[in-house]
Amino acid sequence: MASAKSTKDFLLVAEDYLSRGQVYRPAGEFIKKLALCQSCCGGRQEVERMLGVVSRMVALVESQSNRP
Repeated sequence: MASAKSTKDFLLVAEDYLSRGQVYRPAGEFIKKLALCQSCCGGRQEVERMLGVVSRMVALVESQSNRP
């Protein structure tokens, strides 16, 4: 499986996982590192896109945990 090394990689990898109905599990660790290095972000649009991807992953996890 692919792994993320930059914000752009993260978005591509996380969206690929979501398209298959899966969650990119290392996302939390990647975002923690990113939060410590604000200059690593690719600007406001990329941050907004990343937050959207993270929200979709959270929704997917919640929907999977609510299954009987």
